[in-house]
Amino acid sequence: RRNTEAAHLAAKDKRRSPETKKKIALARERNVSGASVYESILAEKLMAKGLEVTLQKTVECYNIDIAIPEFSIAVEVFGGHWHSYGRHARRFRERFNLLLDRGWTPVIVWISNGILTDGCVDYIVSLCDDSRLDQTTGRCEHVIDGNGKPSAIGDSKLNYGSIVGSDEGCNLVRGEN
Repeated sequence: RRNTEAAHLAAKDKRRSPETKKKIALARERNVSGASVYESILAEKLMAKGLEVTLQKTVECYNIDIAIPEFSIAVEVFGGHWHSYGRHARRFRERFNLLLDRGWTPVIVWISNGILTDGCVDYIVSLCDDSRLDQTTGRCEHVIDGNGKPSAIGDSKLNYGSIVGSDEGCNLVRGEN
């Protein structure tokens, strides 16, 4: 414990180089470290639907929680409201713009009260089906709750910017502007 505390103190407030960040991200992908219970459950459900997924897929210096490489869909599971605060909130826009710039379609899944249903899985599968049919979704982010319904945006959630769609069966997405 003393060695760990000393290492933390030595590394505190030191910036890592982009190369070091990439190496850490690649190690996380290789070891599938950092995957939450909800990420694992969702990944298993997606695989049961016939999709090939990669947990903790590396993109530059970031890891995608669940990647569906065939369709360039990046599923980020936000299981706690800590994503809306501090360091995570500050890097949100930079991280998601990078994913968009690299051709990924981000899907943010907010898990509230431990709810993760087949509706969420069906939503993601439908995005893959749209991609299969060459129905482009454009440069956008999808924001849903664990039940597959559009996510409400409030004080405890991030400001995604402009919203396109409605809660009447349409996709809720953030447009480029």
